[in-house]
Amino acid sequence: MPDTPFGLIAHQGEEARDVLLSFLNEVVSATEWRVGATVFLPRRKPSTILEVTSELDDISDFVIADPETHRMEMPYDSRGRARDDWRYLSESNPVVNRNRFVTRVLRAQVAVDRTVLVSPWLTHGTTPSNRNLRTTLAFARAADGHELVEDRTLLYGLAVTESVLASDTLRNTLIDELVDLPQRPIYLRVLITAPRSFMQYSNEQALKGLRALAEALQANGISTVLPQMGLVGWLMLPFGCPSFGTGIAGSLQRFVPPGGFGRPLEWYFCPSFLGFVLKSEVHQLRSVTGYIDCDCPFCPQLEFAPGGEWNRRLAGRHYLWWCAKLANESVDPSAPSPQGIQDRIATSQDFWGEVQQEGLLLDQRSEPLHLEVWSEVVA
Repeated sequence: MPDTPFGLIAHQGEEARDVLLSFLNEVVSATEWRVGATVFLPRRKPSTILEVTSELDDISDFVIADPETHRMEMPYDSRGRARDDWRYLSESNPVVNRNRFVTRVLRAQVAVDRTVLVSPWLTHGTTPSNRNLRTTLAFARAADGHELVEDRTLLYGLAVTESVLASDTLRNTLIDELVDLPQRPIYLRVLITAPRSFMQYSNEQALKGLRALAEALQANGISTVLPQMGLVGWLMLPFGCPSFGTGIAGSLQRFVPPGGFGRPLEWYFCPSFLGFVLKSEVHQLRSVTGYIDCDCPFCPQLEFAPGGEWNRRLAGRHYLWWCAKLANESVDPSAPSPQGIQDRIATSQDFWGEVQQEGLLLDQRSEPLHLEVWSEVVA
């Protein structure tokens, strides 16, 4: 990871390569923001991954080759389009053959020239048993002493369900286990209930549990990276989470069970709401006092007029721009504080009040109902 205390991790998902490259080139040329990138090994062939990471290395501060080992809990046919090209994805029993599995996972990342490696994981909380947690911890310990890690940075891969975070008992048990590991950053996914379309995540108990987990780990000298939490990761920047990841697709903005997303609509990230609204609603929102006009390089090319063609890729890069902007403006790297985040949320709440006073009717999925919860979480 970079030496700086925080940053956005922009995902190269299923989009064409030039989409993420365009965003990163704009960031590099126009700002001094710190931005990393991620590629997902199961989704592309090794030769393609090498080409993509080489391009990303030239313009981003760090690049992670995410092995997505939670896919091992899925049928083989669901483990990614490139499942036949990565040996670890065909492992018959990673629990029993954990040393071989760990070696193959690390080797896959080294093969694409990564200096930041992630140990494998299974998802804790999907069954009543602690087997997945015990296995993940065993993976972490095996990776910690592995020869492939000697001159590289290692992150401990971990995935938990939102119910684990929401439970004081389960969360505290998890914290006890994690602080007993050799001290390294945690690369944490949280499996959540799929929200309606692009609505921001607002499970208050889980979010407060995530903050408590991150703060407890931070108190023990351990940072927590949130690779697939979307803008929720921004909320957690002051609490021991130096980096958060997101992408254009809804599936890259949060970690949900397979099949959790429907047909994409014409969504636009509204900075005034810290959330998404429908393209058709932007015109009326612009007339409300307090609306934040976006100065990103992508919005001038977007067509908001009724009937106009919607460019999802430009809208997605606009969203990534704001994630990078918020990450870089809201936290003082020398003394992280939630104040900047609280101020942004308060401003958005004021704007939502203005919208309601104006009597504007929005799609229910556009209403920023997450703001009240987010305000409570960072208070």
